Amino acid sequence: MDILLISKRSGLLKQFKIGNIKFISIFVALVLFLSLFLSGGYYLGIKEGQRKKPDVIFAEIQAQKLFLENLKKDMEEELAAFSSSTAALHGYLSRLDAVADRILQSNNMDSSEFNFGDASPIGGPQGEAATLEWSELVKNISVLDKEIEFREGKLALLESFLLEKQLHDQINPGGKPISKGWISSVYGYRLHPISGKREFHSGIDFAGKQGSFVRSVASGVVTWSGTRWGYGNMVEINHGNGYVTRYAHNKENLAELGQKVNKGESIALLGSSGMSTGPHVHFEVLYKDKAINPKKFIDEYIEN
Repeated sequence: MDILLISKRSGLLKQFKIGNIKFISIFVALVLFLSLFLSGGYYLGIKEGQRKKPDVIFAEIQAQKLFLENLKKDMEEELAAFSSSTAALHGYLSRLDAVADRILQSNNMDSSEFNFGDASPIGGPQGEAATLEWSELVKNISVLDKEIEFREGKLALLESFLLEKQLHDQINPGGKPISKGWISSVYGYRLHPISGKREFHSGIDFAGKQGSFVRSVASGVVTWSGTRWGYGNMVEINHGNGYVTRYAHNKENLAELGQKVNKGESIALLGSSGMSTGPHVHFEVLYKDKAINPKKFIDEYIEN
């Protein structure tokens, strides 16, 4: 076999003759050398990888351990927060019960109608028994939440009832028109103190001190404030629901026409104007334009 080589410096062509056996031997030697070189590199790479693998595994284990520790810490904090929430809910529940009891007592209401101590009517299928403290806390908070919702519903109902009662008490006549005095003439037939004739008396007369305050027995709007024959100075108040009250024989009217007055507000000064024999207020109650006995609207305890 001929091998031609060109010299880089001189540019001359050189020819070498190599036998076939010698050429094959050189070629096989080169192949073996390359194979050994590559195999050695691969082996060294494997060994290096095997040497580094335990370090990687250890790092992963440490990372997982840190993750679990942080997770445990977070769960402990959540558990503490749940415990605190449970205690707070218990406290709120107790305060709701206390507020409800005070409201019932202050309004002389039957506590059996609004029994806040009873558990709310809830239910459901029995689930698997919880063995974890976490599960128990979640369950307790759920129950407490339902209890609070139940009591808040009762409080809302009680509030609505009290507002309705308060409104009823405000707009419906009740009590007497003076703070101090006595009944000098009742509702019904009587001998008129001036004419001496038997006539029907459409109200109740309260005698008292001249110039003392005459008060409205219910909230409403003044529909008359002036002088009327026989009544003298008179104030008339419309309370709605068909009720009207009159306060007559006043020394002076304080309330003006169209004025909105509250229950217990001073509307006149006690006097003896009109057909009167002395200082008193003629108190009259009308229902749907018909005079009715005011006695049913006057407080049970009347100062005599």
